[in-house]
Amino acid sequence: MFIRMLGQSFLRGRRRKALAVATVVISASLISALMTISINVGDKMSRELKSYGANITLAPKSESLPLEIGGIDYNPLRGQTFLAESDLPAIKEIFWRNNIVGFAPFLKIRVRPAGGGKSSPLIGVWFDKNLPVANEPDYRTGVRAIYPF
Repeated sequence: MFIRMLGQSFLRGRRRKALAVATVVISASLISALMTISINVGDKMSRELKSYGANITLAPKSESLPLEIGGIDYNPLRGQTFLAESDLPAIKEIFWRNNIVGFAPFLKIRVRPAGGGKSSPLIGVWFDKNLPVANEPDYRTGVRAIYPF
């Protein structure tokens, strides 16, 4: 009796059943296509942002506190225009530590030749440096890690 009821159910109303099957097929393909696109968008965006290079810039507090009144600089941190090298491993201890690929500190000074003459700018940077940080004793950083091009 049950088999007979199932057989009659499949034989009658073929259009409705074909429409229901087509609806399920289209919706399943649409869902899988949208999920594939949404997953790929994040990966492509990550690759694009990494190709641009660094996106976080750290500066000493003295550069972020301009306090000038009447042409006189009242900055309490005047003269402290650098980050200490010993503080640099702390960059890898922030919340986003897994997203930090590398960092390269720049030191900009003006130098004058020993025999006198005009002063010139000199910029120092880490090119490829082994810097042991927490949980990564073989961590390498520098300009090579930030700008692979």
